[in-house]
Amino acid sequence: ITEIMKHTQNTVIALVVAAGSGQRTQTDIPKQYIKVKHKAIIDYTLHALYACEKIDKILCVIAPDMNAVYQQSVTPHHKLLPVVFGGKTRQESVHLGLTALQEHNPNIVLIHDAARPNIDDALINALLEALQHYDGVCTALPVTDSLRTQDGTAISRDNLFMVQTPQAFDFQKILRAH
Repeated sequence: ITEIMKHTQNTVIALVVAAGSGQRTQTDIPKQYIKVKHKAIIDYTLHALYACEKIDKILCVIAPDMNAVYQQSVTPHHKLLPVVFGGKTRQESVHLGLTALQEHNPNIVLIHDAARPNIDDALINALLEALQHYDGVCTALPVTDSLRTQDGTAISRDNLFMVQTPQAFDFQKILRAH
């Protein structure tokens, strides 16, 4: 049994959420398609994921009206699956992506924002390591800025964290949760 377990490989698929409109950036196109040094931010994100050996496949969830922009913005790669069109909310888009991944039957899914290219093997490996002990894990940073309520009351930062992506989950459990 030990030998069988050594040869059992988890299938890891990254679900890249790129269906947002980027309204907060107040630009003509969503921020994931903004070019930095002649390359779209989403392409930097995908290249970081392509480079990770533990990621088997990548699925992007995009807005239906951004398909042409997406196709012009990303470099094709053998890990990249055909896109899935997202919904009106981030949660709906993630659900549509997870549903589409059922046919690939991954053990693990990494959910990541397309506009966050600063990821690397070390971060992904740390998430996958932590996932051995939990059903889901995420990256988080302590809040360091001063926080106040609308009336000016200070809020303690002692137990506050900014949750980020990527987030890693047991695929079947996050699918059921959605």
